[in-house]
Amino acid sequence: MTTPGQNKTIHTLRARIGSFTDGDYRDMLRRLFPNSFAEAEVSSRFLTSDQAARLIDELKKLAPGAAPPAGRRASQTASGRWAPILRALWISGYNLKLIDNRDDAAMIAFVERQTHIGHVQWLTDPREAAKAVEALKDWLRRGGVVWPERGDDVHTIAWLRKRAVLDAIARKIAELDPSFDLEDYAAGAVAHGRVDRLGEMEIDSLALQLGRKLRELRALRDQRDQRMKQKGAA
Repeated sequence: MTTPGQNKTIHTLRARIGSFTDGDYRDMLRRLFPNSFAEAEVSSRFLTSDQAARLIDELKKLAPGAAPPAGRRASQTASGRWAPILRALWISGYNLKLIDNRDDAAMIAFVERQTHIGHVQWLTDPREAAKAVEALKDWLRRGGVVWPERGDDVHTIAWLRKRAVLDAIARKIAELDPSFDLEDYAAGAVAHGRVDRLGEMEIDSLALQLGRKLRELRALRDQRDQRMKQKGAA
């Protein structure tokens, strides 16, 4: 079962994540551990200690200011006011296969090239932060993301931006696999089914899954192309 220390860490990390509702948290638990709960009893207290450790790792990815993973120096871990949005954009680029290294250290180096500021935690001027944010958004736009201009009555602008990234990944997958359908995939991957009913956490999870699928399809295509080249040279 979840240890008292793990339980304390889970609640501390949850409190650090902005706009993370109880519903978002329960959805995250169901996604990570789909067979561990009764319908009315979705709680970390029902997890094994190994499952709780996995949950803590997932929450650390979302919680600004969380301690860096074991073996990693703080200088290699993004922190500060702008870290969450920069990390979200960076991982979106990774899921779109525009970026090869999703690690914070690679993102910190990118931000330094854009702002000449040595670490994200020292990025306090909104004008300097905007340079890095807009550079990443432009990079993703060139990679196929169609950014929304504003929110609407149904979804916030944050949800719409996440959906724009998801759609861009899906289009890239469909280029490699014409049979791919985003709605069919979502129905099998997430309990709620239709994409427009998913919460922000579920959209993030789906984007990660699609990112893996895109990289797998690209690798298969590259292997096929390499075999054809070798066959042609023989």
